[in-house]
Amino acid sequence: MPSVTMPSQPSIPSFGYQAQDFKTSPFVFEMSRLGSRSGGPRGFAHRHTYFHILWLMQGTGTHIIDFEAFDLKPPSVFFISPHQVHLWSSETPVDGYSIKFSVDFFQRLMARSEALYSLPFGPIGCEPVLYLGEAETRDFKPLLQNLLDEGNIQDRWWQDMIAAMLQVILLRLCRLHPAPLQTNEANHYSLNP
Repeated sequence: MPSVTMPSQPSIPSFGYQAQDFKTSPFVFEMSRLGSRSGGPRGFAHRHTYFHILWLMQGTGTHIIDFEAFDLKPPSVFFISPHQVHLWSSETPVDGYSIKFSVDFFQRLMARSEALYSLPFGPIGCEPVLYLGEAETRDFKPLLQNLLDEGNIQDRWWQDMIAAMLQVILLRLCRLHPAPLQTNEANHYSLNP
């Protein structure tokens, strides 16, 4: 029998926090404006070891998450879970926010609210994007700016402030996102009330 050599597949790079990032706290949080971010959209397949919210206010193009394509239609919010493969590109200049936080930070938020389990961070059958209306965008803009400012200031209790502010934003997104199907028992599904 002749031997068969499988062609080598290119590896998908993984970006994550380093051990030194956790020396002061396991609750790593980072937020930046997309327009000011160096490198802009990453048009190559990659994954992260952290949660990533891509909040698009301006730009057009495509966002591929786990090999499924979604339109970049601002205003939109994309939810990327740790280890999901994604890439995105924009045909026009982008504006918005990139919000990244460690698994430990998210678990800290989850301990405070079961509603956060309904966020579309990777559940099967749940769209990882939420397209917002203009009125909703106006409501979120000051919340996002306050979150960005708090992260930059890092005054006393800043991590608690970030956690509380992010939880408010995520809970408001939960209200807007369709409820995912949940398994109650084997082979039985119901809509979350």
